[in-house]
Parts: sequence; C-alpha cells; structure tokens
Amino acid sequence: MFRLTLHNPDFITAARTVLTINKQLGGQYASAKDAGTIDIVTPFAYENRGVELMASIEAIEINPDIKARVVVNERTGTVIIGERVRISKIAISQGSLSVKVQGKNSKEAATEEKVAVIDSGVSVGDLVQALNRLGVSPKDLITLLQSIKAAGALHGELEVL
Repeated sequence: MFRLTLHNPDFITAARTVLTINKQLGGQYASAKDAGTIDIVTPFAYENRGVELMASIEAIEINPDIKARVVVNERTGTVIIGERVRISKIAISQGSLSVKVQGKNSKEAATEEKVAVIDSGVSVGDLVQALNRLGVSPKDLITLLQSIKAAGALHGELEVL
C-alpha cells in the first residue's frame, strides 16, 4: 500500500485524483482518506514493483481544482483575478463614479459619463474592465474590490499583498 499526500489539500482535487488513478490502473485501487491523503493498494500486476507503480501514477496528468481568488498587490496596483470569481447584484458609488451590477433583463442604460452598468453573475474581470474604461485608478480599484468583498458580493477569496 502507498499513501500520497497532496501539496494543496482540496476535496475536488482528491476526488479527481482517485478517479483518474483508478481509471489508469483499471480497478478500485485508490481511495481518498481526506482532502489531502490518497491511499493506493498495489494492484496484482505491480506486486513487488512499487517503483514502477509509482512511476506510472506520477505520469498521470491531474487537473487540480482552482479556487475562486483575487490577488491584489497594493504597492504596484496589480490585480490578478481567477476565472471562477463572480460578483452578485450590487451598486457601487464612489465620488463621481457609479457602477451597477444588475439582472440581465434590466433595461436601464448608462447615460452619464462615469456610470457603468453590468449584468449580474459577471466575473470580476468584467467589472475591472468596466472600471478601467471609466478611468478608475489602481488604488481606487483595490478599495472597490475590498468593499465589494466586505459587502459579501464578491464570491471568492480576496488576498491583499
């Protein structure tokens, strides 16, 4: 028996790993004990050939789960956004800036120069693009993202460096 430990424990990644190993080995040899531990029973074909078994498992390509995360570097103004981050229906107002994230069927249009209207369920990337079109500074963008997270409308982790 062998025990694998995932570098970044995650239930989805562990489940994918077990499914992929079992498919590759052609049976039920791998099982997840928790989010970071996978036990593998040696198949008969690999009896006394543990190195070869682990080499074949090591060669398997697994797609790890990607967390919904926004990483912000306040010093440089850099914002990195994961593809799974979403924003709920919100309205933002800061100075002369106004942003509305609303339902897809809403007919309200942006008539002012400093107004952006965005459909609900959009990614943070869509919001950042809209804010960039309005000329929002990186510092203000970071403040807005922190406020959206504090309001509970940012669905993902916000990491500020």
